[in-house]
Amino acid sequence: MSAKKQVLIICRTAAGQMYLGVLLNRIWYSPVLAKTPEEGARLAHGASFSLILLDCGDFEDAGLKPAISLLRSDPAVKQVPLIVFMPHDNPETNQALLAQG
Repeated sequence: MSAKKQVLIICRTAAGQMYLGVLLNRIWYSPVLAKTPEEGARLAHGASFSLILLDCGDFEDAGLKPAISLLRSDPAVKQVPLIVFMPHDNPETNQALLAQG
């Protein structure tokens, strides 16, 4: 049996981290938890991730663009697929974030 692939979960709440961590562990991923994008990027310098999940539930709209910019520009994580969970439906914010990639 092959080793579990590591996934970086960035979520500010412990409940969100636990929920996503248990879910991903059940589908054969090894979750690594971070509370901020900065912490996640720092962790990525010492590990190799297959996927990054960013839960934006507790981020303010003004904090989303810098968080995604950091994850798309840091050499350790910029090539890793990024999935962003957004709890609100603000078309302007969604379009701005999609434009970032």
